[in-house]
Amino acid sequence: MDFGLSVMYNWNGYLVIKLARSFTERVCGMCGNNNGDSTDDFVTPSGSRVKNEMEFGWSWKVDNADRFCQADCNGPCPVCYPRMAQQYKRGGSCELLTQSSGPFAVCQALIDPSIYQQNCMYDLCVNNGNQTLLCQALEAYTDACQRAGIKLQEWRAMAVCPMSCPENSMYVSCGSACPATFSDQDVSSKCRLPCVETCQCNAGFLRSGVECRRPKDANVLS
Repeated sequence: MDFGLSVMYNWNGYLVIKLARSFTERVCGMCGNNNGDSTDDFVTPSGSRVKNEMEFGWSWKVDNADRFCQADCNGPCPVCYPRMAQQYKRGGSCELLTQSSGPFAVCQALIDPSIYQQNCMYDLCVNNGNQTLLCQALEAYTDACQRAGIKLQEWRAMAVCPMSCPENSMYVSCGSACPATFSDQDVSSKCRLPCVETCQCNAGFLRSGVECRRPKDANVLS
């Protein structure tokens, strides 16, 4: 948006909101006050400060009138004790984020991976090691690193997190965020955005929605 807000969402549970510095201490809610200090973000709508993230989260809950949206667990809520979470720190799962010689080592000095690792361990712990959640955690850190200008080596094979690509395309760990399309075949050369994990169209093909087609198909599509 032209007033300094950007929202990035991968349609799979990963959301990033960035706000200009001019809004420091001028916002509130689930994203905090935007002052760069995460320790003072837990303020309720009434202005009181709480220490528990659950209490903070519930204070901002609104009624969306959806009768299928449960306000609590349907049955016993899953729990994760610290000793249980530790098993997901080892064995090639969440530990990938902090390995000094791993695929993310080049990024660790710039972006602290500890909170990503903690979230990764907790999610796997309460979901019995669900591999999909591991992949989502690694994708989140990958995105943060590459938005900061760090180009990462391919990590998906190590974590067994394949990325499915449509026909006539291939996975690249650091591809253009502005792929060439029928409407603008030169857009990649003008792109100023950092690279992203993506499915890159093969040589001789252009992006058309989520597909990759040959330029000669442009007239057919139009």
